[in-house]
Amino acid sequence: MKENLLFDCNLVQEEIAWNKKLSRAHQLHILSCQSCNAIASEFSELNSLLESLDQKVPSNFVDRIMHKINDPNELHEKSRFIGIQTIFTKLFQVPAMQVGFVTASLMFALGNVYRFVLSIVIPSIA
Repeated sequence: MKENLLFDCNLVQEEIAWNKKLSRAHQLHILSCQSCNAIASEFSELNSLLESLDQKVPSNFVDRIMHKINDPNELHEKSRFIGIQTIFTKLFQVPAMQVGFVTASLMFALGNVYRFVLSIVIPSIA
């Protein structure tokens, strides 16, 4: 019997969440079940808060957004970043640059190891 009640609670709470019209039996269940009643109260409060916002989407909203996406002038604003990104991508693909970056990283790492060893040997360096 408890499993049946749990199934009813899940079904009722799902219908509440989807804002569906509740049957008479489900309405009675909400009055008798504490957890379903709490869920119904929370969703009712949430729905009233959302309705109080009353924000209307302009009728041409989608058209304006699509126009901005397809507008070449808008693309020009982004092209600086895309250009920089392309330059770095091409630089990292050149084998000589890859060797240079690895060499610089290795020198930096060896410098840190050298400084660490010296700080152990000569504590005043630390």
